[in-house]
Amino acid sequence: MIGRPAGSICALRGAIAEGELPRARVGDGVRICARDAIVGARVAALHGSRVVLTPFGSLDGVASGDRVESDPAVLTSPLGAVLLGRAIDATGAPLDHMPPPRGARVAVTGNAHAVADRRPCDAICWTGVRAIDGPLAFGRGARIGIFGSPGAGKSSLLDAVVRGELPPLGLDEQKLIAAAGPEFFAAAAAAFGQSGSDLKLLANILKERTGRKGADLFMPLRVALTGQAHGPELAPLLRLMPAETALRRLKSHAQNP
Repeated sequence: MIGRPAGSICALRGAIAEGELPRARVGDGVRICARDAIVGARVAALHGSRVVLTPFGSLDGVASGDRVESDPAVLTSPLGAVLLGRAIDATGAPLDHMPPPRGARVAVTGNAHAVADRRPCDAICWTGVRAIDGPLAFGRGARIGIFGSPGAGKSSLLDAVVRGELPPLGLDEQKLIAAAGPEFFAAAAAAFGQSGSDLKLLANILKERTGRKGADLFMPLRVALTGQAHGPELAPLLRLMPAETALRRLKSHAQNP
């Protein structure tokens, strides 16, 4: 078995590290193994027999002579439903004091799409915050920055967006709600009282009580809970959604003719 190429740190210059690493190429991912920490980095340049490394984190605690080894996994991160409700840094390391997210890791490198190739922001991203949705509506897919002094309420605003009410339903979503009828959502609200955030159990109870199954069951349920007919897997979304919010949304459609 051939091991990973390994070397050592030779010098530290501010936020840049230099080291010896055989067969290194520009763009390679590496790990700097200090006594008290492991720091991911990328080979930014080659300077004679040395490699110049740009770290993904602080170099505090790194010393001359610390081990450096090639590791392509540094340039990957878990993506998908495992990140719902999580806070991570650029390397995929958790910022929320929870265990590291586990799942299929994919490369986080690549060339950005040309501006002309990007999908236009042609739909509103409803937040449920009237002060935004009225005069400052966000475009779906746009990059949004929220700036303010400490204590100005940035976190409170984000919390309000996350917990905001659903946007107005589209035509297709309205048809799904109407086809299911208020009786279905009344049954769903009652079933939720037994199943809680367990989607599989909720679906089984609903199937037994309404006779619906497959798309006829899950599509109106998804619309009632998320406001959209399509999107990420519903099971992890339901687990993250506050129980009182899910129940309120189901009951709201049980009351509509």
